[in-house]
Amino acid sequence: MNGLIERRKQGRIDVRWPLRLVRKQGDVPVATYTKNVSNQGLFCYSPESFSPGEMLTCTIDIPAWKPGGPNEILTLECTLQVIWVEHSESRQQYGLGCRIQDYAVVSHMPERVRSATY
Repeated sequence: MNGLIERRKQGRIDVRWPLRLVRKQGDVPVATYTKNVSNQGLFCYSPESFSPGEMLTCTIDIPAWKPGGPNEILTLECTLQVIWVEHSESRQQYGLGCRIQDYAVVSHMPERVRSATY
């Protein structure tokens, strides 16, 4: 036992999905990846620090398998609230625990087309 008390109410799934964080419209997005997600939130590492309570717009690219067809990318746009922040000196990044406030599917593209646009 590692001595840490688990406070999460929801289970988490370890997934590495590309995401972009934006403080306000017009800002340059901070590109990173999820570490894990739940039905209420996500954890990711960021090269930039954010503050607890800060509201962000987040765009997540989720791989989607389509039986009998090409794999696709489902793009989800979320409003996140930063709940906690930890500095990881070994990674030289900040760990962000975020709550999903709202979300919408904004794009659904074949993977081969999507990867050509980056």
